[in-house]
Amino acid sequence: MKSSRTCRGWFFPKLAWVAGLLSLSGCCYSGGPFIREPLPEYQLISQEIPQENKGQVAIFFIQDGDILDCDGFRELNAQVRACGYRQTYFGFLHHAGHFAEEIKALHEKNPTIKIVLAGHGLGAAGAKHVLEQVSPIPVDLVFLCDSPEWLIEKNRCENASKLLAVPEFHVQKVGHVGDCEDCPKYARVKKHQTSTEEGSLLLTELGLLASQGQGGKVKAAPSQAEKEEWDFLELAPAPKEKVNLLEAKPVFEKKAK
Repeated sequence: MKSSRTCRGWFFPKLAWVAGLLSLSGCCYSGGPFIREPLPEYQLISQEIPQENKGQVAIFFIQDGDILDCDGFRELNAQVRACGYRQTYFGFLHHAGHFAEEIKALHEKNPTIKIVLAGHGLGAAGAKHVLEQVSPIPVDLVFLCDSPEWLIEKNRCENASKLLAVPEFHVQKVGHVGDCEDCPKYARVKKHQTSTEEGSLLLTELGLLASQGQGGKVKAAPSQAEKEEWDFLELAPAPKEKVNLLEAKPVFEKKAK
């Protein structure tokens, strides 16, 4: 039988390791741990928008269980900040309540601030919770990546002005772990050839929000069809067919009254 000292010597290091792993997934933060140089295509989209306008947009990123950031959602947060949108928040599903309280505080301080929710995978459930908690405060954009269709439908709330859903999501990694070979979800994309169209779509939408009523110059995403009161995005592009996400119609967009 092992002595109690031997058991403690085995138990506490394991406990510390588990606690460290949980803390890695349990942290939410306002802003980000780093600011990168933005990718050229992202910088091109954002460079004409005044910095003061970008400060009027608050973006809340809600990750699911992708702790290793295999799909680059945390990287998207870093790229958005690098493009000048410094009022960003990043967390996981269990931070949805905290984000809702933060949105209420921001809206009380500045009723004209633009609110954006970005959810990855099951993070769409967190976005749904935030929408319900902050109602009737309007959320200007809900941006969902790799989320199940049934969760996308649940985010069609009265206080959500616009909802965009991206079926396949990968953001190019810059300057740090970029292969994530052990992550099965990353097998869909070749090394160092990940798409940046999703980030371009989000930054285009952020630019439109930032420039509303402020005189900022930004080119709107092209649209080939008239928008009805509810527009639906086709979530299943043809295999091996390059889809221009900048031309994708929103899942829904309310008409301005």
